Amino acid sequence: MSKNDLDMAFPNPDFVTYNIYCTPDADQCPTYNAWLKDNLPLTRQHIKQIPDDLLSNFTLNYTIPVALDSQDFRTGNTLPMNWTVDLIENYRKQVRAREAFGSYHNTDIYPALDKYASLAIINKKCAVIGTENPWIEAALLEYNASNVTTMEYATIYSSIPRLFTITPMDFARQQQNNKGRKELFDSVWSYSSIEHDGLGRYQDPLNPYGDFQTMIKITCILKPGGFLFLGVPLNIQDFLQYNLHRVYGPIRLPLLYRNFHVVEMLGMGMARVRGDAVVQRFVVLQNKIGCKSS
Repeated sequence: MSKNDLDMAFPNPDFVTYNIYCTPDADQCPTYNAWLKDNLPLTRQHIKQIPDDLLSNFTLNYTIPVALDSQDFRTGNTLPMNWTVDLIENYRKQVRAREAFGSYHNTDIYPALDKYASLAIINKKCAVIGTENPWIEAALLEYNASNVTTMEYATIYSSIPRLFTITPMDFARQQQNNKGRKELFDSVWSYSSIEHDGLGRYQDPLNPYGDFQTMIKITCILKPGGFLFLGVPLNIQDFLQYNLHRVYGPIRLPLLYRNFHVVEMLGMGMARVRGDAVVQRFVVLQNKIGCKSS
């Protein structure tokens, strides 16, 4: 990815500071029904090879290299079954102390929390897409979100006030049953989750376009002009480490962002070594579906 490509993908934050707010129009979801992805069967056993009839789909017509040498399959429910007040409070203490914390033991979330608190968190309805531990949820509650809803394939029970959990399948049914009154969030947060969507590692349905479809679904649950804080592996080269994760570069990344305004990347740089999935900066995106100046 050239410097010009990077400039187009991630505008200078000084330039966009006063130009990121679009004027909301009536909410409208894309006509393509991405909710149908939740009707696909779950992956109940380890699929070690991409089926031949899906290989061109997974690689976008063979333009993205694939490796099969490192795989993982999660059997059973490996997530905490119960999120308790004590668990959340421990994370909140770490946030107050500005410690590296969470599933990835880093400080990447703090610039997003500090800069966008009033716009996207304080007294706002927030959603978290995909989780292993509720570190983002705890940070949002610490920054006074009105409530937080976590969507995760595993069943999680929460006894924490203002923190709700639901599976994607149940949420899809809920949205479709309330056609006249869909639930919309002020901000959506996802870190190191969407790159796994559709690869079957977490028993999710095998789906070459799972990540794209989830992004379309987010436009439908996020208010027009609402913010998505997204962390996925960023690299100057695309790569698919099946069945672990996707690495996003100049081929797949623009397609991932296509229904959003790119506001800024919080942190500098993209990985340069082929297949390197370590760099996962929060990128701030703004939902342009339903925005007059999209």
